[in-house]
Amino acid sequence: MSVSDRRLAVLWPVPSAFRIDVVGPDALSVLHNLTTNDVRRLEIGSGCETFLTNVRGQVLVHAITVRLPDRMAIMGLHPEPESLRAHIDRYIIREEAEVRDRSSDTETLVLVGRDAATGLQAMRANAALAAAAKVGNAEPIDGSTEDNAADASAANATDLVHANLPWSIPAVWINASRDVSDRLRAVLQELDVHRLSETEFEGLRVAARWPKPGAEIGDKTLPQELDRDAQAISFTKGCYLGQETVARLDARGQVQKKLALLQLPAGLSAAPSDPVTCDDQVAGVLTSVAAQPDGSSLALAYLKRGFFDGSQPLQVGGVPVTFLPRQSAG
Repeated sequence: MSVSDRRLAVLWPVPSAFRIDVVGPDALSVLHNLTTNDVRRLEIGSGCETFLTNVRGQVLVHAITVRLPDRMAIMGLHPEPESLRAHIDRYIIREEAEVRDRSSDTETLVLVGRDAATGLQAMRANAALAAAAKVGNAEPIDGSTEDNAADASAANATDLVHANLPWSIPAVWINASRDVSDRLRAVLQELDVHRLSETEFEGLRVAARWPKPGAEIGDKTLPQELDRDAQAISFTKGCYLGQETVARLDARGQVQKKLALLQLPAGLSAAPSDPVTCDDQVAGVLTSVAAQPDGSSLALAYLKRGFFDGSQPLQVGGVPVTFLPRQSAG
């Protein structure tokens, strides 16, 4: 049975997952000045994708940012969250805000499948009973406020933050304090949840075009190269760290490489760093390869300018591969 056919599956813990909180009256302003998306538009209990960039406009992390009643939470994948905490803290001058790395005292899981919303609801209800928890609840990344009022008690009772992921199947990113993790695991056992392998999770991540540090995100990656402009970049929000580079790249339309999704046929052995070619010309390079249940593979690849639309025939190892266009904004 493929992951997409399962009612409910979970990866827990998520390797290299992090959570950083910015706490204080000026937390929203601090994050607004350091991220590519317009986080000031967020209502309490909503979230969005964004990039944190350095002064040169290069990506430090691709993250989910959620607005909580007393703080901003940043969640995603990064092997060194302390470096992100230090980066944010460096730009707090007179603002009333404090940056806290919560990665070590929280756990991250991803729920996927047709019953992901039901699983989340059960976990929230049980987490609300954990009196030792501290912070709040964040509603899905798509901005939905359904059941927000009913969740008020859970928001006040426990540190459980969640956001819907714009993936090809229902998926929820959840971060919870470790003091409620045993209770939440018991809930998942009652629901007879399938435990995802890291290989299965990697297949979902690649299919969703969700970038990962060390694979799609390097030291000099620019936000537009990851092809998540609609989801993670506001071109109207005004100034932020690195904004000049991002705006100039948008205005000139000179992105030199862009992330794409390819389907590789069964039997083709491929790995990250393998070249993508068009006849005898190098068209790009693979960054991630994930095997699929039918024997084929999905791969993320950086394609050079001139190959962004997939109109030219592409090969890997001399074997034709299929360019998969985006089907939706997700």
